[in-house]
Amino acid sequence: MWRYFEYEELTSTNDEALALTASAGGEKLAVTATRQTGGRGRRGRSWVSLEGNLFMSLALPFAAEKSAALVLISSLSLLEAVKEFDQNAGVKLKWPNDVLLNGGKISGILLEKGAGFSRRRRPMIVGIGVNLRASPAGETVYPVTDLAAAGIKTDCRTFKEVYLRRFDALTNLWEQKGMPALTEKWL
Repeated sequence: MWRYFEYEELTSTNDEALALTASAGGEKLAVTATRQTGGRGRRGRSWVSLEGNLFMSLALPFAAEKSAALVLISSLSLLEAVKEFDQNAGVKLKWPNDVLLNGGKISGILLEKGAGFSRRRRPMIVGIGVNLRASPAGETVYPVTDLAAAGIKTDCRTFKEVYLRRFDALTNLWEQKGMPALTEKWL
């Protein structure tokens, strides 16, 4: 079960999720913000946080040495969530965790190690930005798009619920059948 934290504005949902893990006691946390003023991506890139999009970070007990599974779970969950809204959507995965819709990137996924719970099982933070209603204009590293441009209409809360349901199902698959089952789905 996820414990939800919803904010109007944060600098970064990852930063807030990390701060909350100090007192979470091993709970799974989902942190969202309507606005994010200092979101970040991989390699120190900034994440453009446009209104109407989903800005969410998950904090969960997950051994850092198994983070490869978490990368696959995170991206597969996003692909499956989009497919739940439109089974015919042209959504694909690009290694390691890019999710493309009709050739444009719709999301960013950033994994970071947390502190807390125990040395053996520190939390992992999964930051997820999903372009639901808007995508950045101008020069970007990859072509970008959003779900609305593809005719997929949803709101942040609904998409979050679908995503987390898929995330939990894929985590259970990994726990029961291991990495080969995730790899097969990813491929």
